[in-house]
Amino acid sequence: MKKTKSEMAKKRVVKLEGNQNAVKLVDWETVDRLLSVGCIGEEIAQFLGISYDTIQRHCVSEKGTSFADYVKNGNGNFKVSLRRLQARSASGYVENVRDDEGKIIDRRIVPPSVTMQIWLGKQFLGQRDQVESTVHLPELKVQPINKDEQDKINDSLEKLNESYPDIQPES
Repeated sequence: MKKTKSEMAKKRVVKLEGNQNAVKLVDWETVDRLLSVGCIGEEIAQFLGISYDTIQRHCVSEKGTSFADYVKNGNGNFKVSLRRLQARSASGYVENVRDDEGKIIDRRIVPPSVTMQIWLGKQFLGQRDQVESTVHLPELKVQPINKDEQDKINDSLEKLNESYPDIQPES
């Protein structure tokens, strides 16, 4: 049976009625589910409709640890699950096909993902794509210049040297 949004919202944060400064209780089951999909602390607090500071205080009093450490541990579990799924995808697996009652009616072979194998090799084994590039430049022909052209170049260089006396030509 699917829950409505209002039922889910009631479960997320329970407000004790009768007081303007109502105490908010944290639903740790929801927090753990959010951590299992990689949510960070700020996202969890926003989802629950409470401030990060409030959830931090509850975590210290109810769990005996800071919320940052609780999130770190929960996200660690998420990372382990993600790595397991990546390894499974890279190596291939057999998937059970189930009917509406949950009984296995068939098996499907999911082949290894070469893309995932390559990606994991780059991440963990330092493998990389070998890129070869070749540049073909046209052949340059050097032509001698005559005396008048050489004189014009020398005059331009002298003017530059006079304009920028601090800059010395390379030898």
